[in-house]
Amino acid sequence: MKTLPLLMMLLLALGSCSFTTATGFQECTTQDQCGATGACLSNYCVPMPTGCRRSEGEFDAQNSIPVAALLPIHVTVDGRPDDSEIAGSKALRLGVREANRASGVRGRLFGLFVCDTSSDDATLIKQAQFMITQFRVPALIISGSGATELVANLKERQGAGTMIISPTATSEQLVAAYQVDKSVWRVPPSDGSQAKVMTRLITDRTLDAGVTYDSSSISVLYQEGAYGTAFANALLTELTRANHPPELVSFNDGLSNDGAAAIAVKLAAKSPKTTVFIGLPSDLKSVVTAIVGNQPTLRRSTGHQWLLSDGVKDQAILDGTTRPELVNTIGTTPSQGTGDTYNLFSMRMQQEFNTNPADFSFISHGYDAMYLVMLSAAWATQTSAGVTGASMSDGMTRIQLAGSTPIRLSQDKWPEASNKLSGGMSVNLEGASGNLEFDQTTGAPSSPYDVYQVLDGGFRVNVTLNP
Repeated sequence: MKTLPLLMMLLLALGSCSFTTATGFQECTTQDQCGATGACLSNYCVPMPTGCRRSEGEFDAQNSIPVAALLPIHVTVDGRPDDSEIAGSKALRLGVREANRASGVRGRLFGLFVCDTSSDDATLIKQAQFMITQFRVPALIISGSGATELVANLKERQGAGTMIISPTATSEQLVAAYQVDKSVWRVPPSDGSQAKVMTRLITDRTLDAGVTYDSSSISVLYQEGAYGTAFANALLTELTRANHPPELVSFNDGLSNDGAAAIAVKLAAKSPKTTVFIGLPSDLKSVVTAIVGNQPTLRRSTGHQWLLSDGVKDQAILDGTTRPELVNTIGTTPSQGTGDTYNLFSMRMQQEFNTNPADFSFISHGYDAMYLVMLSAAWATQTSAGVTGASMSDGMTRIQLAGSTPIRLSQDKWPEASNKLSGGMSVNLEGASGNLEFDQTTGAPSSPYDVYQVLDGGFRVNVTLNP
């Protein structure tokens, strides 16, 4: 058979699949015949990369539009799932579910693949390469600044022109990636803006945000990488400008108990009264646990205070040891939205998935990211190129019609927004995370920030601030 040599090469690259026919390969005519983690390519089943599966929508129709999300659902250091990434994947699924229930775009439905990267770069690369070269997905949704930057620089991605959009990436380094080919987009703003808000919280005594900070000695404890390093440097700039230069202390993610203890010793040597933490929930828990056991000068009872970044807004930071130290602490995160669009989204998330987006950061941004991908595809359907990454990125530039009445992202408004874009018109969109007016020099919209407070059973927004 003419397709057999190509298939054999693919199988050698990806591993073997079950042999169920005389040819030695499992034949197929639909994706469902290959199971949730298999792919029907050239009428034969082949396994998708480890961690990938069909998640939501239509996959078998020849004119369906595939999209893939690459998410660090499991953290490799301890193998536990990240509740915020699971909630984020549900927000993506909700978007696909709503658009497909409203008949998609020009009769074409969407299919969402979700790949669990396990926070491993090699796994992420294999998954991205497969989705780009085998399924030819025109768009990838990627969580995390480092992961977004890594995939943006893949030669396969650049060669195919695959559009990237991230619901969580906030590193300022991604502005350069966007400017290379105008195809690397983000729903939240960059951390330079968040650094300004944090500086106000620490230094402005007139703010009523729930906590008053001692600015006499400040440390910034941050995870090295695209997210943490850029954020810490932005904070250094802003706090120095405000005459409160901080001490910077870095760590690698995935802290072991010994590693956390060493970081706690290093932090204690700086004697901060206020420490800004930039990293993941598991690392915050490890450091606070080490502090409780061995560093009394960094305990709440001796006057030390934490200010938390967006990445740790997750109930996973609380256990029997950390709860007394972290309850009532405040943090900052790009605003999830407060208007009718957010309220409808929140209600739908709880109806469909029993998930409250207010318990995490960036969940509304994930919902908006999914809608933006699908609406960009609507624009692309009327172009000569069709639904490609390049034509979808061009569609993103049409989401900027200032002065017109905003269209909210929701199932009932999907026909209006998609019909306008597929008809070659621009639109003004109101997302669950807020207004989606994209800056064409950065690839991200501007946004206010929520100052959230850690409660014993959830989170509360104390105040919303503009940078």
